[in-house]
Amino acid sequence: MHKQFEDRIQKAKYVLCISSAVNHVDAIKKVASFVSSGAQVFEVSLAQNFGKPSGLELLKKLKATYPSALIGAGSIADLETLKDALYAGASFFVSPHSDSRLIDFALAEGLFYIPGAATATELMSLKNKGFSMQNIYTGKNMAAYQLADLLLEMPSLSVLMTIKADDEQMARAKANKLIDSGAKAIRIEI
Repeated sequence: MHKQFEDRIQKAKYVLCISSAVNHVDAIKKVASFVSSGAQVFEVSLAQNFGKPSGLELLKKLKATYPSALIGAGSIADLETLKDALYAGASFFVSPHSDSRLIDFALAEGLFYIPGAATATELMSLKNKGFSMQNIYTGKNMAAYQLADLLLEMPSLSVLMTIKADDEQMARAKANKLIDSGAKAIRIEI
């Protein structure tokens, strides 16, 4: 099951992250435009400052509206949020950190969980625990050459980079550089 999700994310190259703060009608329209251009992997941010209940409702609506798309939950900060996302139907889970309670639960439940890391040691530790993909949440600040250097030393890593950019053109340009440098997929906030 994990391999299937990882393969879909890597094939898509982009995980389009939707803020739960946006109006649900606008979010569904935005996703519709991306689906019509071929996008199939989306994530709803459950960041605490945006309102988790709203994000869970949006996740359910997107799953119902786009059943063939892969819809996950991101910005998973605590165990309660991870469980809520699971019960809401998320297919995968992305966290900005690697809290041991989240790791233990994800392993026990067999979830496709992509924990966050900021150092080479954290990345390798997560891989050795069985997490086939790791999220570098500092992707906003990491340059493509730094990622290439990291992966030169640790080529077995499968990295999902999180980036933020002021506009779509900047995001695509940075994403393409990171993909060329070895990132398996890019998580872009839309």
